[in-house]
Amino acid sequence: MLKVTTISDIHGKHEKLDQYLPGGDVLFCTGDITARNKQSLDDIYEVLLWMNKQNYKRIVFIAGNHDYFFQHNKLQTRQLLTRFKKITYSTYCIVHTVS
Repeated sequence: MLKVTTISDIHGKHEKLDQYLPGGDVLFCTGDITARNKQSLDDIYEVLLWMNKQNYKRIVFIAGNHDYFFQHNKLQTRQLLTRFKKITYSTYCIVHTVS
């Protein structure tokens, strides 16, 4: 069985989630990793570093409406994310539900 966890809207408060993330196969982070007033490269790097250290085989990150850096700095985004091998970055998400 595939173990998947989804988080969103962490707004720079990522360290408070440590006790709630069980680990598994895939962690989906669906946006708003930063707060509106925390958009520096250092702020973003800190959250991505935390995300990459989580006990998941793969991490899928989709930037949210508060994650301005990713929207406005595409070259820097690609360069930054090459440091985090477990993180797959996407600018959009399509979800198919099968029942």
